[in-house]
Amino acid sequence: MGLSAWVGILQDAVIQGILWGIMVLGVYMTYRVLNYADLTVDGSFTLGGAISAVYIAAGVNPLLSVFLATMGGMLAGLVTGILH
Repeated sequence: MGLSAWVGILQDAVIQGILWGIMVLGVYMTYRVLNYADLTVDGSFTLGGAISAVYIAAGVNPLLSVFLATMGGMLAGLVTGILH
């Protein structure tokens, strides 16, 4: 394996670590601040990814699909808040 392959692997690992770190902060805040095991953060990440993928596959502008995915995640949090 050449040096460029190792750099690519390291770059991918850092990118995933940053994304997972954001999710972990959300989970930590719900445990620490609310004293409530709210896993909406985990579900809203996958929901947003699914919404974005569906819209991009349908030919929608990627920026619009990210906006719609964000709205979907916010809606998931709203439903969780109302149910709680």
